[in-house]
Amino acid sequence: MATNTWTDGGNDGNWTNTANWSLGAAPVNTNDIVINVGDRDITTNISATGITPNSLTVTPGFKYSIGTAGASLGFTGTVPSISISGTGPLYAINGGTDITAAVIDTPDNTKVRLTGGTWALVNAARGDCVCEAAAVVTALQNMKAKWYIYDNATAITTLTLEDDGFVNSYRAITTANVGALARLTVWEDEAVATANVRGILDHRSSGTITTATVFPRGQLWARNSPFSFTISTLNRWAGAVVDEAGPGGVTVTISSTVLVGPKR
Repeated sequence: MATNTWTDGGNDGNWTNTANWSLGAAPVNTNDIVINVGDRDITTNISATGITPNSLTVTPGFKYSIGTAGASLGFTGTVPSISISGTGPLYAINGGTDITAAVIDTPDNTKVRLTGGTWALVNAARGDCVCEAAAVVTALQNMKAKWYIYDNATAITTLTLEDDGFVNSYRAITTANVGALARLTVWEDEAVATANVRGILDHRSSGTITTATVFPRGQLWARNSPFSFTISTLNRWAGAVVDEAGPGGVTVTISSTVLVGPKR
């Protein structure tokens, strides 16, 4: 597996210009692609590269964008690793059929757009991330990043929020683990099958929460919800905060409550 590094030698931001690459050719299948230098955005001939690289690494040394609002860097097949830590304004990635593991660690003013592909595991340390269109994120571990999962994306299987991670989800979630300093907001009519809440779950959806476990100091909010909703089973620890009604007549129907924790 050869490493092909962006040199910007062509001075044109063109992915397919051979002068822009250390191997004297545009990346091909199984290449490890590294982008760590450059004096301009990479926006030309990126939408359908037609390759399956072994990895893509964008380092903090790259201070420009990859892709545009209408064109994403596109791969095919299974890409084992994508790591984005560049400091440019925008990184738009259509990851192909399957991305085995991805790491996103970008400044707060950098937007990362996932516009396609199935992302098996995303570790998001920092950044402003958008999951949209045909993108599928199977598992998301979010530490300090802000994520927006739009309604044209696909439902999340496992969402783990740590530190002060923040997620706005317009899609259903199978399992949501909300850490002590984190906040998850669920919108519109989306459901959550299992919620483990140590931080804040701000439920602004008519979708049902099938099982919610709210730990001490955890908070399950209805106070901002325009919709009534149901919690099928609530496991409520001592010291947990659970809104049992919302504004303007919004109701929270709790079918079954189990009190958890030391008896008093």
